[in-house]
Amino acid sequence: MIGPPGVPGPPGDIIQPLPIQQASRKNRRQAEDDDGVQGDEAAGMADYDMEATADMEDVFGSLNNLKQDIERMKFPMGTQDNPARTCNDLHLSQPDFPDGEYWIDPNQGCTGDSFKVYCNFTAGGETCIYPDKKSAGVRISNWPKEAPGSWFSEFKRGKIVSRENMQLSKQL
Repeated sequence: MIGPPGVPGPPGDIIQPLPIQQASRKNRRQAEDDDGVQGDEAAGMADYDMEATADMEDVFGSLNNLKQDIERMKFPMGTQDNPARTCNDLHLSQPDFPDGEYWIDPNQGCTGDSFKVYCNFTAGGETCIYPDKKSAGVRISNWPKEAPGSWFSEFKRGKIVSRENMQLSKQL
C-alpha cells in the first residue's frame, strides 16, 4: 500500500538554457512576450547572452583553425611553412605543380626540420636530395644491378646520406 506524498523540498536553482536552445523552443507569442522583461532580469539575460555568444565565437574560431590545419596537411603546398611529407605526396595532392624545388618534412613534425629538395614530378613524384658539399665533387656513378627500394648506403661505394649540410628551413 502506498502512503501519502511527503513534504515538498526546497526550491532549486534556475539554470538558464543556452540562447540557441532558448530561441529554438519559443513560439511567436512567447517571443513577443519577452519584450516585457525589465530591470535587473533583462540586464542579467543580456550579460549571459553576450558571454554565451563570445564563448560560441571562440568554439567556432577554434573549429575553423582545426579545419584549416587539416586542409594544409591534406593538400600541402611544398613551401617552407607548409612542407609535404615527400615529393610523391606533393604530386598526389597538387598534380599540376611543375618539376622544381620544394620543401619536405618526412617526419611531419614541426616545420623547423623541413629541407629543400628537387621534386621530379614527370618521373611520378621522385624526391631528389641535394648532395652535401663533400659528396658534390664525387664521380657520378650508376648502379644498374641494384633493385628499386634498396638502401643507397648498402650499394657498392654507396654511403649514408648526411643531413648536416642540407638546407634546413631553420637552425635547430
